[in-house]
Amino acid sequence: TYVTFGTQYRNENVTRENPDATELPFETNTLSPYLQVGMRVAESLLVERGYRYNQHSNFGGQSNYSLAVALQATKSLSGRLNISNAYQSPTLDQLGGPFGANPDLQPQVATAVEVGASLVQPEGRYSLTINAFQRVIKDVVIYDFTLGYQNRDELEDIGVELTGSGKISPRLSLNGNLSYVKGNLSQPDGNGGTTESDDFFRRPRATGMFGLTYSGKAPFLVRLSAHYTGERPDIYFDENFASFEVELEPYLIVNAYAEYRLLKRENLRLFADVKNLTNADFVEVTGFGVLGTTIRLGASIKL
Repeated sequence: TYVTFGTQYRNENVTRENPDATELPFETNTLSPYLQVGMRVAESLLVERGYRYNQHSNFGGQSNYSLAVALQATKSLSGRLNISNAYQSPTLDQLGGPFGANPDLQPQVATAVEVGASLVQPEGRYSLTINAFQRVIKDVVIYDFTLGYQNRDELEDIGVELTGSGKISPRLSLNGNLSYVKGNLSQPDGNGGTTESDDFFRRPRATGMFGLTYSGKAPFLVRLSAHYTGERPDIYFDENFASFEVELEPYLIVNAYAEYRLLKRENLRLFADVKNLTNADFVEVTGFGVLGTTIRLGASIKL
């Protein structure tokens, strides 16, 4: 059993050129005592609980909690469950800035549940981890052109992530991950009801990475990695400020990295890092260009 406790004090303030121009708050204080307790219920079962109370000078008190359970089912197989909530305070600009400030803003509050399992070969030849999660954020802060900053929307994310690594030979290894996230945004429709959307600008549902690493007999290393970003919607404005939605195509970026270590202690490192090796043509944000193949050469020494 172990116990961790303490407190944190944070002061945030913004300097104004004309302090008499507004009565809105430009300084906040937060006092946050916390307590965390962990105990091994059985030889293979660990439970950890935490609690934090945040006293904010603007919106008052906010409690946060966490519960984590880890189970080592076998020497290779383990599982875990995490339940927690968290909050994000409004920024000083949102509370008392010059554009649409609202001193009555409340924090955004998130509740998350995550469950996962890991399969790890005892000698380290391979590992595989899968995680599934759900997160709900309430009182999302938005900007309304008429009312300014408001607590209004609710966002729910559900996703799964798969991560793995393995050794093909003593010198050749691979690793990768694949994730899929689906969201749901609830917004008032202005008539007493709500509208829902599951598309988020510039946020792909599917992303992935695959890497291959070779470590030579000499202090030599080469790594090749491919990064995938799935399709996602985007929005842009023309010269008349009319908005248009487009669908951005998925893309794959290949990067390469190599390094060689010199001197008796191998503390001199020469390296080459190549981004976008295949000079892929892709779009991250509509109307903005991206870099093609980029090469970075360098050296570092550890004294």
